[in-house]
Amino acid sequence: MRLIDSFSIKRGEMITLVGGGGKTTSLLNMVDNYFYRNILISTTTKIYEPPYKFVGINEFNYDKGPLSIGRYVNEEGKVVGVDKHYLDRIYNKNIYDLILVEGDGSKGRSLKLYRENEPIIPPNSKKLIIVMGADIVGKKFNEKNVHRYSLSNKEINIKENHILTIEKIYEILTSTTGVIGKIPSNMETYFFINKCDKHMSEEIIKLGKRISKLNIIDKVIYGSAKNGQVYKELIG
Repeated sequence: MRLIDSFSIKRGEMITLVGGGGKTTSLLNMVDNYFYRNILISTTTKIYEPPYKFVGINEFNYDKGPLSIGRYVNEEGKVVGVDKHYLDRIYNKNIYDLILVEGDGSKGRSLKLYRENEPIIPPNSKKLIIVMGADIVGKKFNEKNVHRYSLSNKEINIKENHILTIEKIYEILTSTTGVIGKIPSNMETYFFINKCDKHMSEEIIKLGKRISKLNIIDKVIYGSAKNGQVYKELIG
């Protein structure tokens, strides 16, 4: 199955992607494979400039997509994001076939812990896609592998450089500094386990099954954003 089909995209909706280990690749896969082409891309944080037309918000006039918008592109080549309510106002005009938003940053890590004010999700997002890289299983718990690992607390009970088992990953995801604990209750939520083309394992399958039992998760997807393929789905 194609990844784009597994996300069950409805024309006109706004989707926010959060997590780590393939958000931008997943977003670009959706842009490249969605049937309708008037697509708007943005972020509430920062994102490397996508390979489409960029328009700063001071010049933005509901240009035809695919295009990305932001305040400006910085010296790192990243689009500096906009206020979440600004994106809500664009959504309410019903101009775009699809609006895709990155709602946090992870510095390329496959897992992250969250500050109190993260992620930043536009309230009108109808769907939330949480991304996690399957390659995180078995790695050490440190800044190299887990973005903002220093935000861990007594809930998680893991020390620096301890191995990330699926039990510890689940604890991180569901803790008060984990992404699942940050999900708004009114959104359709998909948990996408990326990089399964190279890192599919019985342990990853077990982790996905456990996540799928959470009431707030509508679907768990095992797949590859790079290849645009889904290998397994679990309905929550």
